[in-house]
Amino acid sequence: MITFCKDKRAIIKALNSLESSDYLKAVVNLYLEAYGAKYSFCEFFIEYKENIAVALILRYNSFLYCITDEKADLSELSMWISGFENSQVYVDRLALAQGISGVYETCYELKFKNNGERNFPSSCKTLEESFELKNCAKLVCRGKSIDITDEFYLDLSHMVRHGNLSVFGIYHGDTAVSVAGVSLGSEIAVINFLITDEYFRGNGFARQLLHDICNVDTREYLLLSSESNLDFYSKCGFITQNKCYLVKI
Repeated sequence: MITFCKDKRAIIKALNSLESSDYLKAVVNLYLEAYGAKYSFCEFFIEYKENIAVALILRYNSFLYCITDEKADLSELSMWISGFENSQVYVDRLALAQGISGVYETCYELKFKNNGERNFPSSCKTLEESFELKNCAKLVCRGKSIDITDEFYLDLSHMVRHGNLSVFGIYHGDTAVSVAGVSLGSEIAVINFLITDEYFRGNGFARQLLHDICNVDTREYLLLSSESNLDFYSKCGFITQNKCYLVKI
């Protein structure tokens, strides 16, 4: 049985009891810390079996994140999730991804952990001003088949305002050529996006930005990667530790 839940204690209890992807659990926890369970754009659902939580789902706008254990009813979950049209869904089990009405791809969960020592000066800047975030949105959304720059900028500025996201960039002159969005928790951080202007690729800007971000403290930094980018992230000090699946409905 899947139920809508606004009880933060129940959500935390379910989150702590489920053994799942570190990345997906970190995302759910970071959104819960930033927004709680009181907004319509950020909702939590729990699947119970014999009064025990066997799955926890976060819906943030058009994104869903689903963590499960082996007792979860994947058939019920896949049918329920399939009802969220025009959504992108991250799940931790291949069987669940295959059961959802959509196209899925495999993502690789990567982790970077350091000793908190920075051995070189930082060259990145925190982007907070409106014009900086607008330029970031333009860079991230450039080349997409549908122009979603305005929508992305509004979501970006909203998350920054609520403390759910920090945006960093490396500049070449007056232009931000590589940008990253990071959700920072007390012990774990999630890198939501990393992109470099196509004209400036191959010059080490993204690698420098990652190192500037990840070498500043002792947090574990997590991100999801496609198979084609695994070699790049490996050279940046990330290790592959798990898989999850992205389904586009």
